Amino acid sequence: VPRDVIMVNWQYAADVEHYKGHFSNHKEEHILAEYDRLGFEYIIAPSDYSSSNVRSFTEYSENFKPLGGLVTSWEKSTCFLYKSIPTIAYAGRLWSDETGKTEQELFVDAMVNIFDSRDEKLLKLLRTNCERRLDNEKPISLSTLMAPNYFGFDYSELETLKLHIYIFEEIQTEKKSELGGRIINDIIEAYSYNILKYRLQKAVGELFNPMKNSVQAEKTIDIIYKDVEKLGEKRVQRWNEYRKGIFPCNIKYGFDKYLQLIKSLPELAKNNAIMRVRFCLPDSFSAEQCNISLKYSGEWHNIFSGCCKSSDTNDVFYTTIFQLPSSITPEAFKLEACGYGGQGLAFIEIVNNTGTYVPSAIISTTGKVIDPEYVLDNDCKWSFIGEKDTLKAFKNREFAEEIHSVEYSMILV
Repeated sequence: VPRDVIMVNWQYAADVEHYKGHFSNHKEEHILAEYDRLGFEYIIAPSDYSSSNVRSFTEYSENFKPLGGLVTSWEKSTCFLYKSIPTIAYAGRLWSDETGKTEQELFVDAMVNIFDSRDEKLLKLLRTNCERRLDNEKPISLSTLMAPNYFGFDYSELETLKLHIYIFEEIQTEKKSELGGRIINDIIEAYSYNILKYRLQKAVGELFNPMKNSVQAEKTIDIIYKDVEKLGEKRVQRWNEYRKGIFPCNIKYGFDKYLQLIKSLPELAKNNAIMRVRFCLPDSFSAEQCNISLKYSGEWHNIFSGCCKSSDTNDVFYTTIFQLPSSITPEAFKLEACGYGGQGLAFIEIVNNTGTYVPSAIISTTGKVIDPEYVLDNDCKWSFIGEKDTLKAFKNREFAEEIHSVEYSMILV
């Protein structure tokens, strides 16, 4: 690479200790030291959604010789930039200060400049808000709703969002700058969006569970539909105000799809069976391509093809729910994998009106399959299918294209 290229190094961890590589098993390196050794000039690039990321990356870079920093801001086609402005302003103060103030004092200076207020409650709330990863209003899909947190529903996060809204709305009644008002509105509505997502995930978990009361879940989903509709109307109004004359209105398009999805859920859930598959993936950036098949009525049927990693969680363990015909009697389960990063498998559970089916024995394996017997236990031990070394597979296509598989018999318990 020519030495007159300026490198931009991005790292979005809440606490940047050093570089943890994406798509490389989170390989730990001191990349800035490598830039210095090779003679490159470079810039650090934290995110706009976490002031702790900005601060810790800045502190880490003080051991090296960066030209400076830039704050990255991605994917604002279906949301707005306003909620990110406090973090961006904080970064500007932190990087340009020559007064010797503490970073906490610089944060306060930036917020007072934006909001024209020294309200202690507002300053503390903004600090808390900026330290956590800001809610980015990701599009909601069926696959998102069918990937519940393995360790259960996060009630504390739901209640935290509600509390933040309550305090922000209380503060909003007081006089603030126009920009400050827009920022608070954006934060409140982003929180509202994610509260609705939490509520819907909870309702979907009950709706698609044959052992739960689907009638009550349908009523809950109907209420959520109306609340999403109201929020969508408000966000479209914001688009028409903030992005006047810009077409198409991506927010309207996103909410229309969201509402269609919610309306379709009760019908999708009728007369269903479900298969819960517990996966394990230490490197969430792996891109192993998987094919999941189920044998019933003496024949194999494809259930899923694609990348099994969940786009909505960074947890090592995650569950994905697959819909199945309600009348089947599962005989065997097969997972085939190839690509980059491998795929961990911890447990399989199929639930229909006749009961619960689990793996009972290993039928066969091909390629690299580590500890396949661990999948027979309903716990967090896991089998690993595929090449663990992502970079090895990336650099040698033969490794990437090799197919690894494991097959289990299923039994009613």
